[in-house]
Amino acid sequence: MGSPLRVAIAGVSHEALSFSPILARMKDFQVMRGQDILHSAGVTDFFQTLKTSELLPSEIEPVPLLVARSLAPSGLVEEGTYLQLRAEILHGLRGAGHLDGICLVLHGAMLVENIWSGETDLVRSIRAVVGDEIPIAARLDLHANLTQEFANGVDTWAGFRTAPHRDAQETLVRTLTLLTRIIRSGGRGHPAFIRVPMLLQGEKATTSVDPMKSLLAMARKIEEQPGILNAEVLVGFGWADAPHSGANVAVIQL
Repeated sequence: MGSPLRVAIAGVSHEALSFSPILARMKDFQVMRGQDILHSAGVTDFFQTLKTSELLPSEIEPVPLLVARSLAPSGLVEEGTYLQLRAEILHGLRGAGHLDGICLVLHGAMLVENIWSGETDLVRSIRAVVGDEIPIAARLDLHANLTQEFANGVDTWAGFRTAPHRDAQETLVRTLTLLTRIIRSGGRGHPAFIRVPMLLQGEKATTSVDPMKSLLAMARKIEEQPGILNAEVLVGFGWADAPHSGANVAVIQL
C-alpha cells in the first residue's frame, strides 16, 4: 500500500442577505479547527462509509484546518472577519506539507464587504498558495450563486439536493467521495458550467415537486453516462443581490 491520500478540509460557509444592514462578524460564526472538524457531521459519516467501501480509511489522511459556519443568515460578512478566517486557512495550507486534494465546506451565496463573492475570492486565494495541480472539491448549498471564475478554479462541487434541506451530511460525504475519485483517477475534474439568467425565491423551488424534482432526476440520469463524474442543478439565492446571482447548472467530466 502506498502513502495515504492527504486531503485538507477547510471553508467558510455563509448565506448573505445583502439587503440586511447587519454584518456577520466573528461572533456570528461557529469556528471549528483540527479534531473538532473530524468529529463533525459529514466528515465522520464519510469515514464510516469508507469502512464498507473498496477504499480503506487508512488510505486517506485528513488534514483538518478551519471550517467556519455562520449561525444564521444575515447581511454581508464583515471584511475583517472574512480576511482573518481566510488568512488562517491559507496559513494552514502553507504549513500542511504535501496535499493530494482539498475539500472546501462552503455555502455558495456568501458576499463579503468590499469583496463580494467570498467563495470566488477564497478559491482564488487558495490557488495562489497551492497552485493549479491539486484537485479541489466544494460542498455547496442548493441556493448557491456561482461565478465562472469559481467554476474554473475547482474540479467539482456537490450541492444539496433537498429543499427544505435534509441532506447536508450526505452532501459532504458525496463531496469527499467525488474528490477521492478524482485523486485516485490521476486526472482532474472538468466542469461544464452555465449560469441560468433566472432568479427564484427559495419557496418556489422545493425539490419534492416540479420543476426541481424533474430537473434533479434528469441530473441523476446524466451521471449514469460514461465519463461523467457528477451533475449539479443549483437554484441560486436572489436575496444575495450580486451580478452573479441566479440559478446555475454544471456537468463535471472526469
